[in-house]
Amino acid sequence: MRPVHWGRRGALAVVMAAVVLGVGEVAETGFDPLRVCLLVVLLVAAVGFVLDALGEPGPTWSTDTVRPAAPRGLDLQTQRYLSVMESHMAATLPDRALRDRLVLLAGRTLRLRHGERPDTLRGRELLGPELASLFTDPPRRLTRSEIERHVQRIESL
Repeated sequence: MRPVHWGRRGALAVVMAAVVLGVGEVAETGFDPLRVCLLVVLLVAAVGFVLDALGEPGPTWSTDTVRPAAPRGLDLQTQRYLSVMESHMAATLPDRALRDRLVLLAGRTLRLRHGERPDTLRGRELLGPELASLFTDPPRRLTRSEIERHVQRIESL
């Protein structure tokens, strides 16, 4: 609340009151000058108090965007698959995340390349017994060689 602001606001109130009273005289409305001046002063004071309460805008902070920690040459989806496989290999209990991803990938590949669903007889034949068992068996811990065989089978579909 610096006095400079209130000086400017007082000048604004005088100008606004003069304009309102001038318009009132031209339109012959019969405004009460004392009430008009009081209303203008109250309006300017209220706006001034609100502006003072809001204050100056605070400092603006900018942050750098965080990039995912992926090794060079890997896109985000490949990094996610790698992360799921690493967590599956490190887990002590069976994890369904890797099995679900393999099932999803096998089902999509089967539909795209052959137009078959995994629950049909032809779909199960194309998948092979080992990969088809992923769709029906409960989640279990897969070994590296099993994961590799499943991925190779999905690629060969």
